[in-house]
Amino acid sequence: MSVIEINNLHYKSLFENITFEFEQNKYTTIIGRNGSGKSTILKLLLGLVKPSYGSVSICNNKYSYDDSNYDNTIRKNIGAVFQNFEYQIIGYTVKEDLLFGMKNLQFEENYINDQIEKYIQKFYMLPSIDYETSMLSMRNKQILTLASSLITERKIILLDEYTSEVDRDTAKILQNILLDEVKINYRTVISITHDYNEVINSDCVVFIEGNKFHNLGNPNTFSNETLSFLEETCI
Repeated sequence: MSVIEINNLHYKSLFENITFEFEQNKYTTIIGRNGSGKSTILKLLLGLVKPSYGSVSICNNKYSYDDSNYDNTIRKNIGAVFQNFEYQIIGYTVKEDLLFGMKNLQFEENYINDQIEKYIQKFYMLPSIDYETSMLSMRNKQILTLASSLITERKIILLDEYTSEVDRDTAKILQNILLDEVKINYRTVISITHDYNEVINSDCVVFIEGNKFHNLGNPNTFSNETLSFLEETCI
């Protein structure tokens, strides 16, 4: 079953009549060479840029970009971490940043407290919850941004190079957290990446090239030739 359906999407000269589906409860990685439109597709899904025409279905609800409900649908269903993640941090402290999204969505106080406790344990590599966000390293800012996008329990998480500032061991820990979210909490992750290790451990790989989206399938089924192609593309 698909969670996001792109229908006849046209954006400048980059995408023309794109129709594609992203599967529900899967960790999908998107790869492609520089300039292929990987980051643009996330911006289109989030409504940050608007196409010439086309529509998007989210959780079986179809919307055009002129629909006033589109922004509300995104707000309720999609969390995101961008390449310039440091600008997503709003709270003065780690705790305040984790709280922001939940308060904005008007979650109940007991639920908020439970979520804070759970995510502090899950993202144990973060400093104290009272630590000022302005003093965080780029590594920890990136980790905090991911935690803040997950804590609101949105169904869909869109990521753009979310491990660019962390070491390999931390990247593996973060991907395992996301894989657990997919398997245990039935969430959908769509991640733009150049990290070969992330790609081969995902559920599905999408390759963008020349105005086309190629669903390559599950990496466990790939031939050595395909794996070599992926490694070359991820460089």
